[in-house]
Amino acid sequence: MTLAGRYNWAKATIGDESGVQPLLDGRHTFSRFNPAVGFNWNPTPYFTAYATYNEGMRSPTTIELACADPNAPCSLPNDFIADPDLKPVISRTFEIGARGRIGSHTTWSAAAYSTTLSDDIQFVSSQGAASTLGYFQNVGKTRRQGFELAGRMQWGPLGVAASYSCYVNATYRSTWTESSASNSSVDDDGNITVHSGDRIPGIPANTVRLRVDYNPISRWNIGTNLTYRSNIFARGDENNQDANGSIAGYFLIDLDTTYNVTKQLQVYATR
Repeated sequence: MTLAGRYNWAKATIGDESGVQPLLDGRHTFSRFNPAVGFNWNPTPYFTAYATYNEGMRSPTTIELACADPNAPCSLPNDFIADPDLKPVISRTFEIGARGRIGSHTTWSAAAYSTTLSDDIQFVSSQGAASTLGYFQNVGKTRRQGFELAGRMQWGPLGVAASYSCYVNATYRSTWTESSASNSSVDDDGNITVHSGDRIPGIPANTVRLRVDYNPISRWNIGTNLTYRSNIFARGDENNQDANGSIAGYFLIDLDTTYNVTKQLQVYATR
């Protein structure tokens, strides 16, 4: 068993040096003690099981603090406005998993996790998803949970590594309202209501990565990365109700090669 604790203290001071926006001046201090506990079980040298719980704090960044007024949206990252207080984001994570080795050429790992963020910060568009104007705000609780599988095998000069993020369930856990004029489900005031259980835009439910390496000689490596990401919801569709639906997933193939001419010189190419 491992017990740990970390005390975070952060201070952000923002000042207007132009003399034309004195409302930018502000001082913000955030602090918190974050505990953690973990259990490891190693019945054999080839197998480890573990369970952990930890908490963390992320203080708002200077950009977030200086773009937090809904009455004066800014165009990131080129403009700053007055900086009303934002709350720090607090994370609470549970994780269980295992990892091990099969023979001398195969390793594997598996994990299940759940992270809940309190007072999560999100950039909210003030004129719909097509606009760059908006502001940051605390949106209550969000949660990201799922499963991860990974493994690597080596057969002589050929190596294969794969990882799979199985159904990452990233959702809002609070109800809040935002302006999103481009969303087809807006009310008469141009607002949408985000409910607990709505998926967070930009985070795919499934991500698969496959890496293949081949070394015809010790100095030369040829490799490829294959990535698949499933569909996502667009920013501005936080309520998942826009008539256009989600953005389709995609499959990506990258190729690369490296050659060590000497110990000090390496050439490479990617596509």
